[in-house]
Amino acid sequence: MIRALEVEGVPRQRILLGGFGQGAALALRTVLQSKEPLAGGVVCSGWVPGSKDIPQEISDGGRSTALLWCHGARDDVVEPRLAAEQAKALKEAEVNLRFVLFPEMQFELASQALAEIRRFITERLAAAVAPPAEEPPPDEGSLEPG
Repeated sequence: MIRALEVEGVPRQRILLGGFGQGAALALRTVLQSKEPLAGGVVCSGWVPGSKDIPQEISDGGRSTALLWCHGARDDVVEPRLAAEQAKALKEAEVNLRFVLFPEMQFELASQALAEIRRFITERLAAAVAPPAEEPPPDEGSLEPG
């Protein structure tokens, strides 16, 4: 899907992956192994598939892609403790990850999580279209003669 979007002219910095449950696991694995960074990734009630191997398989693009992981403390499908442990391991592997545990949320997308996701997507896509900062002109004293 990413390649198809790129062929259509959508730059990677405008592509954001996300999923819920098993879809979140797939999206997370895809982002972590992406050679080039994406606009971001959203994980809702997910987990790291093949988590024993993941720290060695994280690409530079995966590390630098911003990720939001939303999880419910009352999730009875994907154990919240497992999700928190995996998120901690990813942070220790220097992945750009924000993990949010919602106290009343179960295996669902509650309104608080949706609001957090909306904010994240808006921020990531706005950052993708922000004009690059102009570099100041070089200091003439630092130029080497021709």
